[in-house]
Amino acid sequence: MKSEEKEIKLRKFIIILAIAAMCLVMATILNECARDLDSLAHKPTSSPTDEPINTATPEASPTPNPTETATEEPTPTPTPTPTPTPTFVPDGEYSQNEKYFGKKVIVLTFDDGPHRIITDRLLDGLKERGVKATFFVTAIGRTNSDWESDKRILNRMIEEGHEIGNHTQEHKRLTEISDEEIREQLGIVHERVKEMTGYDIKIFRPPGGDDNEAVREVANMPSIKWSVDTRDWEHLNETALMKYAEENDMTYEEARQDRIQYILDALMRRIYDTEISYNSIKHGSILLFHDLYDATVDLVLALVDELMESDEYVFLTVSEAIESEGIVPVSGHVYDTIWPRQSV
Repeated sequence: MKSEEKEIKLRKFIIILAIAAMCLVMATILNECARDLDSLAHKPTSSPTDEPINTATPEASPTPNPTETATEEPTPTPTPTPTPTPTFVPDGEYSQNEKYFGKKVIVLTFDDGPHRIITDRLLDGLKERGVKATFFVTAIGRTNSDWESDKRILNRMIEEGHEIGNHTQEHKRLTEISDEEIREQLGIVHERVKEMTGYDIKIFRPPGGDDNEAVREVANMPSIKWSVDTRDWEHLNETALMKYAEENDMTYEEARQDRIQYILDALMRRIYDTEISYNSIKHGSILLFHDLYDATVDLVLALVDELMESDEYVFLTVSEAIESEGIVPVSGHVYDTIWPRQSV
């Protein structure tokens, strides 16, 4: 009897232990499920759950500064170093003007015109080459025929970008006449050019380059002379060419071509002439020609063509050239080049 009771108690105990173990296992399982459910409840999902879902909008990341980037910066591509622009050129050798930097600015000037045929031919050649020049005019409108011819040519000069200077009406030596005559000689040219074209002359060249302080005070304009005398007036006038042809047993045309080439070679210093080659053509040079001689036109155009081959030279009017150096032309000053003479 006692052994049966003991057996019954043992079985109950085993059952209780089994139930307890099962409860423990169930509790563990339930606890793990609860954790999983809690984890799912806090995930950002639109699926409904028994637990409330946190729908708060997360804080926005700050917008990067335009100069900053959140991503890794790419390695920059190296930029080739450009050839540096020269910052210094010896003063007087080349232009310092930004527009003409590294170029030689020179001025072609023509005295004693306009000639109704020769000046037109010269203007044709200059226009074809895109070259500007300065014309110091004289004997304006002496007759009705001259008036119409001069008016046409002067207006053409202005339209094509050239400058007009005053060379007196009768080509008188200004140091040899009175102040009143100086005013009259310059005044006639000024007034007639103004009447024909509306153009105000701003510069003058005294005949023969002969003036002084008193003359310049009366003229009240910059006095423009020259640094290179081509001596066309000596070698290329008709009488001189005929004489040269006769002395050298040449035809007139042979003499003409010979003298043109001689002056051209002297200007370019392939030969040396004590007068023509005395000053070389360089930055700032003012060259003297005369638009009275047909051979001068051929000389000028041949010279321009040769100088333009080097791409070094720029041809400007007197005033443009002076102003390109940052200089304002001043009345009473003398300009043998595009810079005022230091002593007069």
